[in-house]
Amino acid sequence: MARILMVDDDADFLEVQSRVLDRGGHEVATAHNGSEALDLLGKDSNFDLVILDLMMDQSDEGFTLAHRVRSLLGDGASIMILTGVRRAHDLGFDLDSPAGRKWIDADDFVEKPISADDLLERVRRLVE
Repeated sequence: MARILMVDDDADFLEVQSRVLDRGGHEVATAHNGSEALDLLGKDSNFDLVILDLMMDQSDEGFTLAHRVRSLLGDGASIMILTGVRRAHDLGFDLDSPAGRKWIDADDFVEKPISADDLLERVRRLVE
């Protein structure tokens, strides 16, 4: 299926979602922050999808990482933001709109928590 890089500072969440994706037939690499993700991408940029959290070690890390990933991988890979930040903070812009997604350079924006079925369906749509 797809090669996926998943980036999240919540180790438990990362482990659970990685297992869901693995059981869905995907090959998954994980990183706990933007630095780890960029190190992995420097060694292997052959990913179909990058799933990342917005707030990690730094409050804007996901925003900057999305732009870095896009510049490294181009349009050949999709980016999904998977975060609970909107529930905790008013971001001041609409990440569900195409303009909002373009601003953060993401192809999909998903709120945590997410069901296994919803995650697998969204991944399927992004990597087709």
